[in-house]
Amino acid sequence: MGKYDLDLNNLMEQVQKAIESVDYKKLNEDISGTIGTVISEVKKSLKGKGQIDEEEPTQYEYKDYREVDSSAQNQSQTGASGFSYSVRKDQEYETEKNYLDKPYNVPARNIGRIPGILMTVFGSIGMASFGLPLLICSVMWMVSEFEGGDFAITVAALTPFLITSVILFGRGLYLDLRSSRFRKYMRRIGNKTVCSIEELANTIEKSDSYVVRDLKRMINIGMFPEGHMDQEEKCFILDHKTYEYYLETKQQLEQRLREEEETEQREQNDPNQKELRLVIETGKNYVNQIQKVNDELPEVEISEKLDRMEKVISQIFTCVELHPEKLSEITKFLDYYMPTTLKLVQAYKNFENEPIQTENIISSKHEIRQIVDTINEAFENLMDSLYDDMAMDISADISVLKTMLAQEGLTGNDFEHKQ
Repeated sequence: MGKYDLDLNNLMEQVQKAIESVDYKKLNEDISGTIGTVISEVKKSLKGKGQIDEEEPTQYEYKDYREVDSSAQNQSQTGASGFSYSVRKDQEYETEKNYLDKPYNVPARNIGRIPGILMTVFGSIGMASFGLPLLICSVMWMVSEFEGGDFAITVAALTPFLITSVILFGRGLYLDLRSSRFRKYMRRIGNKTVCSIEELANTIEKSDSYVVRDLKRMINIGMFPEGHMDQEEKCFILDHKTYEYYLETKQQLEQRLREEEETEQREQNDPNQKELRLVIETGKNYVNQIQKVNDELPEVEISEKLDRMEKVISQIFTCVELHPEKLSEITKFLDYYMPTTLKLVQAYKNFENEPIQTENIISSKHEIRQIVDTINEAFENLMDSLYDDMAMDISADISVLKTMLAQEGLTGNDFEHKQ
C-alpha cells in the first residue's frame, strides 16, 4: 500500500479548494506530486513482488497480516493531540508497509489493489481536468443564453470525457475499498483457517449478511481461491482441507442424529428396546473400566487374565444384543457378578500401587488372581449356555439337511451307486 493510497480520499478536496480559490498552479503541483507518488509506489510494489501481472488468477501469493499495533491504531483513529494529519498518515503508511510483504499462511490474494489506486488517481485527474473547463463553458453558454455555438460544442465534447473519468474514479474507489476490507479480514483471520462471520462483521462494522455477500464475491474472483462458507453461513473456511474435515464431521453428526432418532423410535414402538440399550451401555461401561485398570497394571500374569475376561464379557453382551430374547438370562450376571468383579479388579490395582508390599497385600493379590480365573471360567460357561439354543437349532438343521440329501440320493455312496 503506497503513501498516496492513504491520502487518496483528500484529492477531491484539493481539487475543490483549487476551484474555489482559482489557484490552478497549486492544483497542478498537487496533481503532479500525486502522479509521481503513485507511479513510485506501483514500481516498488511490482519490484517487491517480482512480477508485473498482479491479476494472473493461477498464481497465488500467501501473505499473513498480524494485528496492527494498538497504539498506532488509537493515534490514527482518535487524532491524539500533538499529531498533525500528515504525521498520522505517515504513521499509518509505515504500519501498513511493515505488514505488506509478509506471506499469508492461508490461500489468499489481494486482487485489484494497484488497479484501484491507478483508476482512482487518473479518474480524479480526469474529473479535475475536464470538469473545470466543462463547468466554465457551461456557465458561459448559459450566460450567452444558449447562443454560443463554440461553448455548446465544447460542452458536448468534454461531457463524455468527464463521464468516463467519473466512472473510472468510482470503479477505482470500489476496488480500493474492497482491498481495504480484504486487509482487515486478513488481520482478523491471522493464522486461522476458520473464522466466524460475526467476528469479521465486527471488524469492518458491517452486518453479517453484508460480509457473507462480500466474501462470496471475493471467492468468485480468486481473492480466496480455496474459500468456503459453512452450510449455515456462520463461518468462513479458508482452505480445502479444513472444508473437507468440516463436511466429514457434519456428515458424522447427521448420521449420529439419525441413529438416535431411529433408536428413539424403536424404543417407543417396543419398550424392551430401551431396556436392551441400557443393558448394552452398562456392559460396555464395565468392559471399559476393566480395560482401563488393565492398562495400568504392569504384571503380565494378571494382565493376560483380564484380557481374557474383557473378551468373554464383550462376547456375552454382543450375543444379547443380537438375540434380545436372552436378556433375562444375564440379569444376575449384570446386577451382581459384574459389579463384584470390577470391585475386585480395582482392589488389585490399589494393592499394586502400594509402595510397601506387606504380607497381607501379597496374599490378597494372590487370592484375587485365583478368583479371576474362577470368574473367567464361570463367564465362559455363561457364554456357552447362551449359545445352547443356537447350537441345538444348527444341529437340527444339519440333521434335516442330511436326511433330505440322502432321500434324494445326493449324498456320497448313494450318488455313486446311482451313477
